[in-house]
Parts: sequence; structure tokens; C-alpha cells
Amino acid sequence: MRDVSEYGHVGVFCGGNSHEREISLQSGQAVYSALQSKEIQVSLIDTAKVDIDFSIYDRAFIVLHGRDGEDGKFQAVLEFEGLPYTGSNVESSSLSMNKWHTKSVWQSAGILTPPYQIVGAGLEPEIQNMSFPVYVKPVREGSSIGISRVERFDLLQPAIEQAGIYDDCIIIEQAIEGEEYTYSYIAGQSEFPLIRLETETEFYDYEAKYLRNDTRYTVAPELDENRRRYYMEQARAAYAILGLSGWGRVDFMIDSQGNVWFIEVNSVPGMTNHSLVPKAAAATGLDFADVCIAILESSYE
Repeated sequence: MRDVSEYGHVGVFCGGNSHEREISLQSGQAVYSALQSKEIQVSLIDTAKVDIDFSIYDRAFIVLHGRDGEDGKFQAVLEFEGLPYTGSNVESSSLSMNKWHTKSVWQSAGILTPPYQIVGAGLEPEIQNMSFPVYVKPVREGSSIGISRVERFDLLQPAIEQAGIYDDCIIIEQAIEGEEYTYSYIAGQSEFPLIRLETETEFYDYEAKYLRNDTRYTVAPELDENRRRYYMEQARAAYAILGLSGWGRVDFMIDSQGNVWFIEVNSVPGMTNHSLVPKAAAATGLDFADVCIAILESSYE
């Protein structure tokens, strides 16, 4: 491990004004406390509350979730200020925050992602080409905010209107029935295991992610070794084709035929007590503070 003095003064940037503000504040406090426990000089900054003097920091630990933090905008500010930061660069952050653009890149690379339609900017859904159930999602939101599962046609328009509260561009995505998995990655660390997600809610929504205690997380689920390796290879490819770096998470579904359908990626995943990257890392022996140090190392890339 690098001597703590080499990190200098680390700013943990969190909060902001996105719809994921409260989760970001929780992530920021957890990371701040972890870095403090390692005797690193660290400050906690809510980007919505203060005028930031970037010159007093030596590097930035980004735990801003959602817009203005996970979409490349804050990364662009840090590059202008010449401040090294954790995670992916401007271009990849912007790409991965946009579900439409992400799926377009995956399709061009031959990576399976559920069929979809875009609504908004004058585009209307081609109802005759749809089969239900579908998911209706804001294109540029995380944490399942604004997402609805729609089982029949007469419920589609209300779901579109609900998603439209959060974004003027909406994706209608074919639901994949099967098991839900996530793959976590931190540069320089040994391979993390897959996690299978099971919930009592209709799908893995905001409530299941952050508020309920009955969501089940199976770390390193029992799988045929060839299948496990295939899923991992596909997940790494889905991550790499977007140019992501440092750390992140990829979410996907496995249908009854064993096909891997990629749903979305997270370039700045949550770092709360419900979060999946720390759960996966713990299976390899990394405690939460070690995870934070490993992520901080990505600011040297």
C-alpha cells in the first residue's frame, strides 16, 4: 500500500443536486470515515452547499451519484482544475450515464441488451412492435428512480408520464424474465465474485436497494464453472467497451436459456451499507476501508 502521506489532501465530493442526493450523502460520509480511519487527510464536501476552492486538494474521491456527478460534468470541472480524480473519465462517464447511448454501443459490439424504444423529442412508441411486460425508464437517472414495470398497454402512458418527470427522453425496454446479477470491478484488485439479487418487490427498485431488509444478496452463487466464466467474460467486455476505468458495476439478467442480457452500468456505484461493490470486495478479504483505498488508487491512472 502507498504511504498515506502520498495521497495528500483528499476531497470526498458528494451530495450535489441530483435525485440521488441522499444516497450520495450516505456514500460520502461512509468513504470520509473510512479514509479518516486510515489517517489520510480528508475533507467531506457537499457540492450543493459550498463554493469549492479546488486548489486546497491534491486529489478527488467522487461519490456523486446521478447527474452532475456521474455524467462527466464534474469530471470535466476537475480536469479543468488539474485535480486527479477517482473513476472513469469525462467521455466514458457521460456515455455510461445515458442508457440509450450505452445500449447503442453494446448493440454495435454484439453485446446482448434487451430490445427497446425511445420516447421523447417527438418520438412516439411503436406499440404494434411491443410485447409486455416492459420497463419504462428515464434515460439519464440511476438508482431505479422513475422506473415502472408495465404489464399491459393501458398502463403504458401513465408510466411514460411518470418517467417524464425525471427526463425528457424515456426508454421503453423489453423485460427479461430470469435471474438478476451484478459484477463489480476495482482496478488492480483480484477478480470479485458475481452477486445474485433477489427481492420481494416487483423488481430491484429504489425501495429494494436502499430501504428494505428482505432483499437477498447471494455472493458467489453456485454456478457451473463454464457458465460462471462466460458470465464474467461478458460482463468485463460490457464494461470495457464503454471505456470505463478505475471502478464500477455492471448489471445483467440471465434468462432461462442462459443468455446474458446487459441492463446498465454504474461508473460511481453506491458506497452505503446496502451497496454491492463493498459486498463483492468483502468476499475477497477487502474490508470497507481497504475498498476505499483501492478506489482512491484509481486517481493515479
